[in-house]
Amino acid sequence: MGPHYLNRFFTPKSVAIVGASEREESVGYRLLLNMQEAGFKGGLYPVNHKRETLLGLKAYPDLNSVPEDLDLVVIATPAPSVPSVVRQCGEKSVTSVIIISAGFGELGAEGKRLQQEVLDIAHRYNIRIIGPNCLGVARPSGQLNATFGDGTIKDGNLALLSQSAQSVRRFWIGLNLRILVFQPWYPWAVRRILISARYWIIWRPTAKLPVF
Repeated sequence: MGPHYLNRFFTPKSVAIVGASEREESVGYRLLLNMQEAGFKGGLYPVNHKRETLLGLKAYPDLNSVPEDLDLVVIATPAPSVPSVVRQCGEKSVTSVIIISAGFGELGAEGKRLQQEVLDIAHRYNIRIIGPNCLGVARPSGQLNATFGDGTIKDGNLALLSQSAQSVRRFWIGLNLRILVFQPWYPWAVRRILISARYWIIWRPTAKLPVF
C-alpha cells in the first residue's frame, strides 16, 4: 500500500507559492513569510514573474521554471489566473494544490464558471484541491505553515478541521494548534467523519498528524 494521497498536503518535501510577493500587506507575502518562520526544511519556491528574489529566495516566473518536482503548490493569485496555474500544475505532474484565492462560486455566475473550469482541469490531471477561498493548511510538527494567518502556531495535541477560516482564526492565538482548513466543497472531511459540521476539534494526547 502506497503513501496516503493527503501526505503531500501535510508532509510535503517541496512547496511552490504562486503569487508570492514582497508587499507586506499581501497574502502572498504572509504565505512565504509563514513558511520561512515555521522552519520548513524542504524546497521552497516563490513564483512571481516580476521579481528575481523574494525574502532572500530565488523567485521563478512560472511553475515550469521551478527545477524540482513539487509535492504541493499554494496559489494566491487573482481568480481569473487560477485556471491557468492549475493547468501548469497538471503539466508539471503536481497532484496537491491549495487555492487561497477568492472570487469563485461565492461571487455569482462568473465565479461559478471559473470554479467549474478549475474543477474540470483538476479532474483531467487527477489533482486534489483544498480551496478555493481558504486560509490554508498548517502542521507545526512538520514545520509547515501554508496559511496567511498572522503569528506562529505552536506544536501541540489539538487538531482543528474547519469549514470557516474565521473559526480557525478565533482559535489561533494562545492555543497549541495543528490546523487543517477545508472548504465546504472539499469532500474528504464529510466522507471520513460522515457528519457535516462547521468545525471539529480532535484531541489526541500522544499522536502526531496526519490524522485519518
